[in-house]
Amino acid sequence: DGVNFILNLFDPRLQLTDLMGNFLHGRDFFFGVLLLFYAPADIVIGGVLLAALGAASAWWLRPAAVESPVRKFVLTVPDLGHGSGLHDNFAISPDGKQIAYLSSDRIWIRALDRVEPREVPGSAGGEIPFWSPDSAYVGFAASGKLWKSPAAGGETTTICDLRGGLIGGSAASWGEDGTIVFSRGGTGLLQVSARGGDPRSLLDVDAKTEQDLHQPHLLPGGRGVIYVAHPKGQSAGTLMLFSNGKKKVLLQLDGQSIWNPVYSRTGHILYRRQPINAGVWAMPFSLAKLEVTGEPFLVAPNAENPSVAADGT
Repeated sequence: DGVNFILNLFDPRLQLTDLMGNFLHGRDFFFGVLLLFYAPADIVIGGVLLAALGAASAWWLRPAAVESPVRKFVLTVPDLGHGSGLHDNFAISPDGKQIAYLSSDRIWIRALDRVEPREVPGSAGGEIPFWSPDSAYVGFAASGKLWKSPAAGGETTTICDLRGGLIGGSAASWGEDGTIVFSRGGTGLLQVSARGGDPRSLLDVDAKTEQDLHQPHLLPGGRGVIYVAHPKGQSAGTLMLFSNGKKKVLLQLDGQSIWNPVYSRTGHILYRRQPINAGVWAMPFSLAKLEVTGEPFLVAPNAENPSVAADGT
């Protein structure tokens, strides 16, 4: 205990290993060093203890950990749109400062420190808004094309032709390397450069077992893409990972549907589940190992599509 340790400090047989072992006791070590430092001691031992005192003091006086504040508020959006199916029609920016959403058949951007939203030019008929990793651009689909527009205002430009219409399960995700991965809902996964170009296949549908692939979401650091696979004759209840050319099942819910999977830097994959125990669920997931690390749990009953910023908002 602390008393014994202080007494032992005056024992000439004290070894440095004793000091280091007791360092883990925190408070006892701190006061013990203070007492010993004023006792007669060899210069070498004094130097060692001076360094130890500095380390112990820094540990003892370290600031308490500050938890991130919980922020909860409601944004009332008139005529919040759902577009042509069950897919993303709102998205929070990666920096957590803006929300893009569909309303009145157009895409709007609402800065969270502003009262009024701003209409994205050229977004009539727009759907599936998504953000660039630096939050500088918002992308969306409209008139058979993918578009991007500066979040601060400016000219909207074409990224590519979609080469088909959107149905339920459509989504797009903009990666850190400038690649956009998307699905039209009834297709496999497609990719295109954010600078523009022709879309090309990233992952084809397995014609023997799959109907289509839904709602891709790129993981941070280029670690891969998560998406929902829709098996033939079944509900779209398989959450998949595609990384380094290989597919991996992360979650299989027979008779259930999974929508809108997104990764949170808290170490979870969030998704919407229906119809049983419907709502937003979280599944513990290791980004380093690309493995599920725990059982999914219900976060928000009867809630719909999750969207997560890089800071956890």
